[in-house]
Amino acid sequence: MPVLQLGLSGEGLDEQQLNDLATNNIRTQLATIEGAQTPYPYGGKQRQIQVDIDPHALQAKGLSPIDVVNAVAAQNLIVPSGTMKVDRFEYAVETNSAPSVWIA
Repeated sequence: MPVLQLGLSGEGLDEQQLNDLATNNIRTQLATIEGAQTPYPYGGKQRQIQVDIDPHALQAKGLSPIDVVNAVAAQNLIVPSGTMKVDRFEYAVETNSAPSVWIA
């Protein structure tokens, strides 16, 4: 049984950027290989979203903290959108509606 173990390093890239690269680019490309099992990478740092809630502003709009949680969760979806045929292979196509990364 062939096994691939890959270690990443990069000059000028931190652990979070390397984890993003492994998860979003390398893993997705390896997943297209027929019969390949591609677990999520381990190590590094995963991105997190931290939301500071102003309770007075929420109350003024008639919202609760759970409304904020639900709004964030509703925007972070990877859903099937169909299939794509290439030669004799058929691939599931997914739509990633996760928000783009930006730095404020």
